Amino acid sequence: MSSINACWLNLTVVDFSVQPSNGCTKDYLQVGEDRLCDDLPKGYTVLWPVEQGKDALAIQFITDSCITRRGFLIKHNFVECQGLITTTTERPSTSSLVFNCPFENGLFPHERLCKKYYDCKNNIAVLKECPSGKLFKEEVVENERFADCEDEDKVNCKGREKVSPFLDIKDAKK
Repeated sequence: MSSINACWLNLTVVDFSVQPSNGCTKDYLQVGEDRLCDDLPKGYTVLWPVEQGKDALAIQFITDSCITRRGFLIKHNFVECQGLITTTTERPSTSSLVFNCPFENGLFPHERLCKKYYDCKNNIAVLKECPSGKLFKEEVVENERFADCEDEDKVNCKGREKVSPFLDIKDAKK
């Protein structure tokens, strides 16, 4: 098997409905150290870093064997450090990219999760997450836009969720 020279694994939800549980403990898809659980909307897309020199990224479905939901279907492609590549010969349209950057460069809020944001550089978006205890804040003051991770008590999420369906395994062990 040949290695793919990519920086990111891009997973896109076609259908994702697994048994909900507090803290992603019943049914979840584990990608590296992150967990994907509960219900996610069609088209929801997430990037995971691919370690250079590694031929694999562990993806595992964990279940308590109680069937209460449909399950999941995801599709994937790989993102190079400088652009998008796929395992097919046809290059996808720009509408299939993770996030359409509103400006060539800058930080922009995730559409659903307050802890996550997109870092756009040269119109290439990379999904990032604020450190523990921080949430992403975007505001416009006197026609100037400010965006950064701030202390949770200083951020109005404006309808975005403060809790992520992705649970860091290190947090689950506490």
